[in-house]
Amino acid sequence: MAAKKKAKTKRSKAKKAKKAKKAKKALARKKVKRKAAKKRAATKKRVKALPEVKDRGFDLLIDVLGADHGGYVKRMKAAVAALSDNRVPLDIKLCQLVKLFKGGEPYK
Repeated sequence: MAAKKKAKTKRSKAKKAKKAKKAKKALARKKVKRKAAKKRAATKKRVKALPEVKDRGFDLLIDVLGADHGGYVKRMKAAVAALSDNRVPLDIKLCQLVKLFKGGEPYK
């Protein structure tokens, strides 16, 4: 009887470990999906203003991004090209550390 109980306990522990592993993988997939959704939302926000820019006749668009947003460059350029029919080029500047000043004082 004791051997049966031990075997049963081992199987239940293995099942629990398997369930925990599955749950961990599912959580990781959710995090990846959330991150991708945030990137899409940020791109959509920036692209919203393009029709207005196109109508106002600007020759060049400049966007200043932090160095950690380097992944947006190709997407943003493609979006601007599509919405402006390749008439308005987008110049994206990636900056490392930026300190803003307003009236000679550091501005936060």
